[in-house]
Amino acid sequence: MHAPICRSGRSGTLLRNERGVALPMAIFALVVIGALVAGTFFAGRLEQQGGRNTLYATQAFEAADAGLATSLAGWDGAWNTLAVRDSVQVTMTELGSSTGIFSGATVVKINDNSFMVRGEGERRAPNGTVLGRRTVAMLTKMFITDVPVRAALVARGDLEVRGTADLYGDNLDPPGWASSSTNRAACPFDDTEVPAAEVSGTISTNGNPTMEPAPVENSADLTDSLFLEPFDALTQMANIVLTGSGTISMSPTPTATTTTPVRCNTAFSSNWGEPELSVDACKGYFPIIYSPTNLRLTTGRGQGILLVDGDLTLAGNFTFAGIIITRGSFNASHGTNNVYGTVLANNALLEDQTMAGTPQVQFSTCAVSRALTASARAVPFNSRAWAQLY
Repeated sequence: MHAPICRSGRSGTLLRNERGVALPMAIFALVVIGALVAGTFFAGRLEQQGGRNTLYATQAFEAADAGLATSLAGWDGAWNTLAVRDSVQVTMTELGSSTGIFSGATVVKINDNSFMVRGEGERRAPNGTVLGRRTVAMLTKMFITDVPVRAALVARGDLEVRGTADLYGDNLDPPGWASSSTNRAACPFDDTEVPAAEVSGTISTNGNPTMEPAPVENSADLTDSLFLEPFDALTQMANIVLTGSGTISMSPTPTATTTTPVRCNTAFSSNWGEPELSVDACKGYFPIIYSPTNLRLTTGRGQGILLVDGDLTLAGNFTFAGIIITRGSFNASHGTNNVYGTVLANNALLEDQTMAGTPQVQFSTCAVSRALTASARAVPFNSRAWAQLY
């Protein structure tokens, strides 16, 4: 074993012993490597969190867009009667099962014919914490289907009026509507007067019917499109689609919920609204009812727009306020049947349109306008209608 070499001189002592240097170098290397790992981990963590936040934001955005689209597709006719600057909130609902993605909307009436619809979306954690929120908006306007109002009763073919049936073209409100401040505000006085009836064929009477003002016979203006275009457009927007084959027979009755607050129970296909002001909750409900086959109504009441792809028979004590369009014949007999608004009957077979017994068709711009307003749908403006708010 040799002793360490040590040389002395005027310039000092030179030491060649380097034992112990490896440890600090190793520690330094570990520190550098640890810093690199920590930096890489931190950057990866930020990127992961940023990607997750982007995912949450995207999910919230898609939910907001879904809320907007759902509100437009399922437009509630009651929103059309909101006061200017009033709004209604569509409750947030979860999309799917346990997804944490919620969608809702707010509808704001800007003026008499325009709305702003805000779609709202949220991505929530299992504990309810909101992880992402987005809102989109669209400017919309009311689109009201054009229904020709030419007479109390418009018929393609001949019209036979028997017994004590009445057709009135002078404008009157349904009974009780004028005394209601709500209905009076919705239906200002209108002195419009139309013929009692307009037919492309001839009109025959038997008994003591009343038709005022004088009806129009052999009208050359009653084309197929006059009936079919509004019929087809309104069918696509029907709130109630009746089911059955042959002839559907029913007695519509307005129904309210038994819960508090009391609401109109629109879940029943036999609930067509309340024209007689007895069931308060259903006074503002004006559905579009579509029957794909013949329809027979025996007693009851309703309001809105009734579309029948076949023959319509009123055979009892039935009351309706609004618009009736039937592609077959319109028959009213065997009881007191009252229609307030207008009736269009397009008979492809050109069979007689008959009214017998004690029915009455009373022209009413109030019933027609309220039915059309309730049936209106919101459609986007042609340009710059959509925007992302945040």
